[in-house]
Amino acid sequence: MVDGLPVMSVSEVLAARAAGGLKNQAVAVGGYWSNGSIGHSCAPPQGQTGVLEMGCHDGEVGITELDEPVIVIDRHGNVTPPRGPTLTPYVPRDLAGLPELFSLPYINGQRYPPVPIVVVGHFDDPLAAECQPKSRQLCLDRLVVDRIAIFDPGAVPTPGISPTPSPFPSPAPSGLFDPTVCAGNVPYSLVGWTTTSELQLPFDREGHVWAVVTRDPVLLGGDGWYADPNGSTGRYRPWARRICIGEEGDFGAISYGLVPGSGYWEWEDGHRTPGDTP
Repeated sequence: MVDGLPVMSVSEVLAARAAGGLKNQAVAVGGYWSNGSIGHSCAPPQGQTGVLEMGCHDGEVGITELDEPVIVIDRHGNVTPPRGPTLTPYVPRDLAGLPELFSLPYINGQRYPPVPIVVVGHFDDPLAAECQPKSRQLCLDRLVVDRIAIFDPGAVPTPGISPTPSPFPSPAPSGLFDPTVCAGNVPYSLVGWTTTSELQLPFDREGHVWAVVTRDPVLLGGDGWYADPNGSTGRYRPWARRICIGEEGDFGAISYGLVPGSGYWEWEDGHRTPGDTP
């Protein structure tokens, strides 16, 4: 029992919800939490979407009934779904304990194992009203987490050491991801192996990395306009030449950076402000 509620399994929760239950009440669900997401963007939605829709990121993190990852995406984009029931809840940004859910470290070159978790939440959240009509039921059926009752990564045995990556440059591993994963079907000035120091990135990676660099500035952060953080009534969109890198043995994870000096802010009135800030 948690908060006076029986802890339900993922399959019990899904079955009860499919039968029209668990309305207007708190729900406790237990299972295994994991984060299998990698850096990527979704196709632009048709119209305004609600936060409970989650787009193409739905299913990349969440709670599984079995002790298994919620999803595994390898460096070539191949997807291995879980064998058992799973659900992806909505976790509010101000929820206590949120950072711990999404900052599980890599251990010996491998993703952190699934962590036992119990959360208390609810369905039929009012935020579902912001979803597109075609997604309204999906949003009503989204578990919204109110409290993380149990989550202890330290209690999970960590994986052993991964095999040593193949040496570079001979034999050189193949490309770790298709360039279009970085910024779409745009021209690229670099597609190949290099180092983070050569790319002048603000972070370091040991040895060589697989990198793609856009030839021209690309729109960052989606198609929307952002309010001026300095308080004016103007709105802007950020542009820059994007850098995407991957490391051998890093399970398809992609890190992002920008070519120094390539960034600018495009304002609604048409003028541009060079650099990373207006």
